[in-house]
Amino acid sequence: MNTSSVYDHYYGYEETTRMLKEYVAQYPDYINISSLLHTEEGREVWLVALTDTRTGDYSEKPAYCAIGPVHCQEVVGVMTVMHFVDYLLTNKDEPQVAQLLKDYTVYLIPMATPDGTDRVLNTSEIPRSIARKLNDDATYKGIMKKDMDGDGIVRVMRFRDPYGPWKISQEDPRVMILRKPDELEGEFYMVLNEGEFECEDWRDHLYNGPERYPYNMNRNWPYDWLPAVSQKGAGDYPLQADENKAIADFIVSHKNLCFILSFHSSGGVLFYPPATQPQTALNRFDMRVMHAFVGIGTEETGYASRNLYEAFARQGIPLAGPWDDYLLLCRGLFCHAIECWDWEIRAGIDPKWDRPIINRDPKYAHDNELKFLRWVDKNCGTDVFKPWTKFSHPQLGEVEIGGFSQVFVNNPPIPFLKQELEKATRLMARQIRLLPKLEIEQPTCRALRPGVYSVQAVIKNEGYLPTYVSHEAKKLGMDRPVSASLLGVTDYINCSATQVIGNLEGRSSIEADLRDTNYIMAPHEACFKTVAWTVEAPAGTALTLQVKSNCGGCKSTQIILK
Repeated sequence: MNTSSVYDHYYGYEETTRMLKEYVAQYPDYINISSLLHTEEGREVWLVALTDTRTGDYSEKPAYCAIGPVHCQEVVGVMTVMHFVDYLLTNKDEPQVAQLLKDYTVYLIPMATPDGTDRVLNTSEIPRSIARKLNDDATYKGIMKKDMDGDGIVRVMRFRDPYGPWKISQEDPRVMILRKPDELEGEFYMVLNEGEFECEDWRDHLYNGPERYPYNMNRNWPYDWLPAVSQKGAGDYPLQADENKAIADFIVSHKNLCFILSFHSSGGVLFYPPATQPQTALNRFDMRVMHAFVGIGTEETGYASRNLYEAFARQGIPLAGPWDDYLLLCRGLFCHAIECWDWEIRAGIDPKWDRPIINRDPKYAHDNELKFLRWVDKNCGTDVFKPWTKFSHPQLGEVEIGGFSQVFVNNPPIPFLKQELEKATRLMARQIRLLPKLEIEQPTCRALRPGVYSVQAVIKNEGYLPTYVSHEAKKLGMDRPVSASLLGVTDYINCSATQVIGNLEGRSSIEADLRDTNYIMAPHEACFKTVAWTVEAPAGTALTLQVKSNCGGCKSTQIILK
């Protein structure tokens, strides 16, 4: 895949900002950046807009959006977005990309939480979303994560303890396995996060403490929100963090949005809404469209797809305040998430989305850990796994620190990074082609008598999505109708200059199937409408036919009366 940059490291905020500004200077007709928010730590939440402005402004075309990580640790999402920017601009003259930039607008947010993401890349701290305490300070019982040995990564610690539930595996001393209930002889260990205790009675709290920054941007949206006591990381009220509010304001103010893709990691799976109710509760046409978007994702990435409600709520992990349901059920927008980086599948492990939530067989987890470690040994550098190394802990005494770097478990090691980026770029480039696409069939002009003319045109939607986007948008009253205006004359006979023609279906409304040699075509609404005007004007008058739709785009053509 042709790109300008070499993807041999992860971009921090400063590098991302510099690259975006260089793109703007190099491709002024194709890219614009603006700030959605100046964060508390002085960074910008950049909004990147891409289109060929020579063929229309950003707001005049159907829009596709992709958003980088809302979870700081999942930094591969920054890279997928930046790779897509690079791909579109580097290949702007290639026919398919040129057509894409002519017909559509692409909005991208590389870093939804630049303060948190930059902290993950440059320090040993790993906030969930934002490196700020948005709730009342808690009393931190248990061990709090901290880089104790100074290697820049928080791993895990093990130390001997007669109550310890772990023992060293006989198959590989780097791996721990749970002791059996009746095991009394041997060396047993506690295994805790690398860190230290912040309470005086720490001996009574030999367990992992809470996250220092648990706020979760993905649980703070206004749909079906619950407070943090019921939904971890939910905050005190919806859209509490400025970052959430800024993204919500962007969504509400950009009426041409049709679809939003959000990047996460890891797991190699595509998650789609609804998360708070079964799929059967939604309009079946909407779910058919959702499956079309997700199906393209599976084709391009090889990742399986899972409905959020079935993957979480039905398994006893209900989701409240979820991003995807806010988009679909509050804004009428199609969306899904992609969990990049399928390390489990590559290592021969059952994907975690397909495992039972509670598995009481200690050998199962042990064997999975062993498979992954052997895969890391063969395919990755030393950054991913650190052998157990003795360390003098200020509270616990002698411990051993080692294990996996969670950042590089959640994100592809550099040798595998470009594979993931190219998958995501192919996915996005194809999904954009599902958006609505208004066109005007060549208008006709017929003289009724000298100086009086009948003008007709067929307004078509050649896209897959309807111009109202979804039936959920209709329910919400967000299905803005298409209008057609004939401009350039003042005398209209029994008609007005602007005609509201409602919405146009897309190809998604056409149900077709093959059943036992029978080709099925179900009844459906037309994807086009005819509009007509009768006007009085001299022969040779030049008129402009202008068609406008929030999500279908804007088109215009010239007509000469003759």
